[in-house]
Amino acid sequence: MSKTALLRVSVRELVEFTLRSGDLDASFKSSIRALEGTRLHQKVQRSRDGNYHAEVPLSLDLTRDGVQLRLEGRADGVFEEAGLTFVEEIKSTLTPLDRLKENDKPLHWAQAQCYAYILAKEALAGNVSSSVSTSGTDADTDTGIATDITAGHETAMDDTTNADSNPDPDFSRHFQIGLRLTYIHAETEALLQFDKRLTFQELSDFMEDLLQRYLKWVTWQRHWRITRDAAIEAVNFPYPAYRTGQRALAVRIYKIILTGGRMFVQAPTGTGKTMSTLFPAIKALGLGHADKLFYLTARTTTQAVAGAALSLLSSSGLRLKSVILTAKEKICFLDKPACTPEDCPYAKGHYDRINDALMQALERFDLLTRETISDIAKAHRVCPFEMALDLTLWADLVLCDYNYVFDPRVSLKRFFDVDLGANYVFLVDEAHHLVDRARDMFSASLQKSAVMDLKKRLKKPAPKVSRAMDKINTQLIALKKEAAHSRFTAYEDLPEPLLATLRRFDETTQKFLAASEKSGIDPALKDELLDFYFDVLGFLRISELYGPDFITYTESFKNDLTVKLFCLHPKRLLNDAMSKGKAAILFSATLHPLGYFRDVSGGRTEDACIRLPSPFEPSNLGLYVYSALSTRYKDRHQTTRELASLVQTVAAAGRPGHYLVFFPSYEYLRMVLADFEALETGFEVEVQQQAMDDTQREVFIKSFDARPSRSRVVFAVLGGLFSEGIDLTGDRLSGVVVVGVGLPLLHYENDLLKDFYDHAAGDGFGFAYQFPGMNKVLQAAGRVIRTETDRGIVLLVDDRFTHTRYRKLFPPEWSHAVTLRSTEALAGALDAFWNNG
Repeated sequence: MSKTALLRVSVRELVEFTLRSGDLDASFKSSIRALEGTRLHQKVQRSRDGNYHAEVPLSLDLTRDGVQLRLEGRADGVFEEAGLTFVEEIKSTLTPLDRLKENDKPLHWAQAQCYAYILAKEALAGNVSSSVSTSGTDADTDTGIATDITAGHETAMDDTTNADSNPDPDFSRHFQIGLRLTYIHAETEALLQFDKRLTFQELSDFMEDLLQRYLKWVTWQRHWRITRDAAIEAVNFPYPAYRTGQRALAVRIYKIILTGGRMFVQAPTGTGKTMSTLFPAIKALGLGHADKLFYLTARTTTQAVAGAALSLLSSSGLRLKSVILTAKEKICFLDKPACTPEDCPYAKGHYDRINDALMQALERFDLLTRETISDIAKAHRVCPFEMALDLTLWADLVLCDYNYVFDPRVSLKRFFDVDLGANYVFLVDEAHHLVDRARDMFSASLQKSAVMDLKKRLKKPAPKVSRAMDKINTQLIALKKEAAHSRFTAYEDLPEPLLATLRRFDETTQKFLAASEKSGIDPALKDELLDFYFDVLGFLRISELYGPDFITYTESFKNDLTVKLFCLHPKRLLNDAMSKGKAAILFSATLHPLGYFRDVSGGRTEDACIRLPSPFEPSNLGLYVYSALSTRYKDRHQTTRELASLVQTVAAAGRPGHYLVFFPSYEYLRMVLADFEALETGFEVEVQQQAMDDTQREVFIKSFDARPSRSRVVFAVLGGLFSEGIDLTGDRLSGVVVVGVGLPLLHYENDLLKDFYDHAAGDGFGFAYQFPGMNKVLQAAGRVIRTETDRGIVLLVDDRFTHTRYRKLFPPEWSHAVTLRSTEALAGALDAFWNNG
């Protein structure tokens, strides 16, 4: 990157980052949903006369102290009134208009002043314009700004000099532009307007003060990028040589980032997919082909792997500012997050201290982990979670969970709610998880029992809210009656009557919560109301995304009813999210079959799909299919003894080792475990618990470190914590037994998916059951061979593994699988494998 590289900043970011002060306060504030806010804005805009121009894109290039900055955004409106050009800033509010004073919201005025400055600069560039009047000057013709706006063109100016160097200082001193701050009340739709007239000199003074405050940050960023880019150019691939296919993958990824687009990659374990993806993306960043990298994961274990890769590159000379985002509940200093100045000392005065904390973090560390962020936040007495979010503004790479990009409820709006044409690159690890996670993100549900319980207890402290909940309950009762005696009932369309009552509840509850300090409501009850309120907001937000790839269904059980907006096919919404970036690379060891994952994960027909060969010697894996046994649900009670005997045979072969046995359910696991323990094998036996915290999980994984004197058999569940995302290299794992083909449980939602994909893709069973199931099998089997020197066995137990429908889903490195039909044959095959090692 050159020393004069352009740094881009939105007007909103500039104003909010520079002028914020005081406390962090996440207590309830009346808010207006995005779509409703847009509707209200448009209502104001449509009410204006013919010379009004709405949503005007504005851009200004500035140079200060050698730093080139592009300031950009959209003015809500630009219009002429009485010969004066006005910039209008529109804000929707639930605050009674008679309580609003002209200067209550300085940040609102500040945004309007920035837009006015950009417009005035254009007028002054020509030294005359009827679209911006000057005091005591009349103009008869439209030039400059008015022409650009009428043509719908973006106003892009270059300000290479300071404001006070205008060639005609006297002219600019009297040059005026109008500012209008318009509030529209969300309920009454009444308007309140405040007008100001400012000279260009006043606008220039304001802008120079704003820029000087921001300048130390952009100056730091400019110098940092020079340092970073030089280090990126110099850094080499951190290993002596590329593995098979690794270099080709890195080259393909680099080209995709250069041109823009998406790529889906199946990279088997051992191909070094993390480094193959990170390294070319970082190289592209250093050459200016990307503005920011987002490395997205589904699990914290994968975050740790990516963090280790960044540390390795750092030890090779890389300089890169990387931020790891940690969930608020985990990084908060309090036992339970309470982001108000009354409850949290780190929230009190947070904005007065946060910028010093940010600068210290950026100057001291390249890799900003949970620990480093917490240490600095504690020293400066600021919220660590909010500090981490602010650090993303200045980071080169953000390492975070999927939801920060894809979830409409919690995505990083500072990046994705504004369209600056930024060149973001999304690196989506563990991409086989994305479709299920996306269905959860894009779905929402409400439960009748929650409404009934809460509305009764709110009757006295919040009677209006209670009545609003009663109307919700009435709609849920109507849906329950429609269901009659059916457990499940599906609807193609949205439940509009229910949505109408939810919107009224939203309005009523906002008013109550905004004034709840005076109501005397019990704090615990208020928290419950808040939880339900946010559930309702989530339901309404998802309803705004609803389309033909959704279905509404109700589940009726006894006196209760659940209504759910269920996202069947998240492709459209994932595509929309990824379209906010320049490029996306989705990769996994088990992204198989690739066509299926491309179709459900936001891919397009033109998106590349590539598969790398496994770098491991096939003979290091003893792969066996036991076909003499069915693990179908109807056959399970008859198979437990035979399964116990198979597990005993596996664990008894070769030298003592650790073995993982994966079952399709805890119920089946317990049935086989009872028969296995009855065999009195003398093996050490452990069982994966259904609920394990991070500490218990780490202890469990560490238990594989010691070489056992007798074989250790661990009974676990397929698709659980230990069937993927853990590296048990060398002697830490000798073998895996996978019981069944991994089909998801029979459930109404899966049947809805099957019906949808029968029509949409012609293979409902494959999309809803088989492909997700085999992915779990591949993940579990992938625990065995993690390095070139690992040796171990995998036993797949089910006759369906011999069927063509399943065999065609075996990856190429499984072509040597041996089918067996007796425990004696299995014992012989295992002895031969271990003896040949």
